[in-house]
Amino acid sequence: MTQFFYSSIISFYASFTSFCLQYVSYFGRYWYFFPMFCVGWNDASAYFIGRAFGRTKLISLSPKKTVEGFVGALLSNVIVTFMYLDYWL
Repeated sequence: MTQFFYSSIISFYASFTSFCLQYVSYFGRYWYFFPMFCVGWNDASAYFIGRAFGRTKLISLSPKKTVEGFVGALLSNVIVTFMYLDYWL
């Protein structure tokens, strides 16, 4: 009975591990493209919103960055990220 228990546990562990590896390899492309998409969208929306509505300087180190661009990129990134997640998941 002990050998049966151990072999059952080992086979369950092996099959569960292979299932997880298959799942990760299938959705691995998602975890590669999703962060790249978020960073690109954040940069682009900060640039365009900052150019359109930016008046208040964010930091003296980078004179072209504005508070409006920062806040607009934050809100835009949150909205588009949830739309992306709703579409892909």
